[in-house]
Amino acid sequence: METPIFLNRGRQLFGSDCIFGIVDWAGILGSLDRNGATVTGTLEEVDTPYGTGLQVAAANSHIDFNWPLVAPLLTQARSIFARFYLPSVSSMYGLVGWGAAANQNASFIYNNSGQYGGGLANDADAGGTLSSGWFTIGWTNAGVNGGANIVYGQGSPAASGTNGSDAITTYSALRILNFAHADFPCPVGSIVKELLAFNRVLADDEVEGLHEEFVGAL
Repeated sequence: METPIFLNRGRQLFGSDCIFGIVDWAGILGSLDRNGATVTGTLEEVDTPYGTGLQVAAANSHIDFNWPLVAPLLTQARSIFARFYLPSVSSMYGLVGWGAAANQNASFIYNNSGQYGGGLANDADAGGTLSSGWFTIGWTNAGVNGGANIVYGQGSPAASGTNGSDAITTYSALRILNFAHADFPCPVGSIVKELLAFNRVLADDEVEGLHEEFVGAL
């Protein structure tokens, strides 16, 4: 059985607790259908100052990965770290999300008219603000009722909260460039570069270290 490319890349670079990882999209788009992924609309591999990214080339485009295959988490701790480019921040955009409905079974990282955040759909935490352009964003979650979740922007903690309900209890797609449970697609021209998921809570210095590794020192 072919080992999924996204599992290989993440684990090779960041260890066995990185259960999903893409750091460069060169050559990946054509093999997504063999790796548990479905593309809706039109996405393109594009050159960026940081390597090859995946760009929204037509409205309402996104990608779904088979979440049970790529990241088999239910009520477990998890962390997400990603870098995006947004050409505008004038509306609500889902950056990465998973879950089946707008309740405790849906979690996400989002931008809302320049304010970023993340968390469970019924207990999201707003972070700081951002302008259009490149940025890194992260979210850690203890994965249990009453556990902490923290939102990071540009490598630094921006908001924290306590889960009002259990974390993921239903498998669904891992959706990039949109929400999994609602339709808030990123605009044409948006780009995702790195995307990593871990099966534990990353410490502040680890999130900062990822930002420094991909972007540079804070």
